[in-house]
Amino acid sequence: MAPVYPYKTGQKGKKTTYFFKTCIKGRQYIRRGFQSKSEAKYAEELFRVQTIQSIPDRRKKVIQRTPTWEILLTSYLSWIKGQVKITYFYSLKRTLEREFLPMLPNIEVEKMTYSHFEKARHKLQSEPNCTNTKNKRLRLLKRIFEYCKIYFNYECLDVLKLQPFKDYSIKKKEIKTKIITHDIFKQIYDSANEFYKLLYLTLYLYGLRFGEAMGLKVESFDFENNIMYIYRSIAYKTGKGSIAVSPKTSSSNRALWMIDAYVDLLKAHIKKYKLKNDDYIFFSTTSRRKPLSEHAVRYNITKIGKAIGFSFHPHMFRHTNVSELREKGISLEEIQKYEGHSSIEITEKVYLHETEERKKRTQSILEDIAKSII
Repeated sequence: MAPVYPYKTGQKGKKTTYFFKTCIKGRQYIRRGFQSKSEAKYAEELFRVQTIQSIPDRRKKVIQRTPTWEILLTSYLSWIKGQVKITYFYSLKRTLEREFLPMLPNIEVEKMTYSHFEKARHKLQSEPNCTNTKNKRLRLLKRIFEYCKIYFNYECLDVLKLQPFKDYSIKKKEIKTKIITHDIFKQIYDSANEFYKLLYLTLYLYGLRFGEAMGLKVESFDFENNIMYIYRSIAYKTGKGSIAVSPKTSSSNRALWMIDAYVDLLKAHIKKYKLKNDDYIFFSTTSRRKPLSEHAVRYNITKIGKAIGFSFHPHMFRHTNVSELREKGISLEEIQKYEGHSSIEITEKVYLHETEERKKRTQSILEDIAKSII
């Protein structure tokens, strides 16, 4: 591997950047503008692989080289970065670095054998993840080698032999309450201060995702027509703070009609804190131009949860909203649009949890039937 050198551009305030200098078949190459030594080293190895393949050698046949496992992962990440949401990219980057990099030896991919992939599959199988997650990891591994086939002209047949995971174990289905009853919400609401009361009421009444609620600004509201526009979400990344992104799916961009009582509380909140059009409704303690931190919300939730003896998290408000709308007779199609789900199956299978009232009513009907028979 060629040495990497730091250099400064001479411009005031510019950070130190790096460049590499390498020699390939008698020709010198220099590439500049890398932010770190490791980035420059990865780029140099990838550059050597691609250049050796493209430059003909008149003295002997061109030797096709494939990238090492680490370079293949780095190249795949660079390629996919502009095609996915930034939140998914950081999640993928973390998965590749923590799980995939140690999964296979850091050798040229053409030297990998079926035994290497068998060991990788066995490692996936031994992890405590569910079968669905293991199969997602396996499909990602195959997609990386599909990328290798297209961009490095090397097809790995051994990875295609790996069979998906199957779970034949018999598991007892656990019934978990994932909603917040009206009485419990009243306790949460009464225990919160004025700032958090508005936040919890917003989540409870309109079923917003936590990131969507954090992304609300004064400009998100049309007070003439009492409409709330959802078109921004906040993602929280370790070491990077908060990032404004588009909502989860295209159907998540939506407009919601607000009730008068909520509008009055919202206007009082804006007036109290003298919020401007570009300020966040639920703002950080350091600046109104920054959203409230995830840590601050979770701290408040934990504090209230201990006080009332009920453990909850922000997404439970969304579950509750769907269940209560369905309980009141709202159709699944209407709920799907209201919540911003990409499909009605998500509304029905994932979020539609039975309310306590429905359970009691069902139990009462069954008891009446049993009494008429027994």
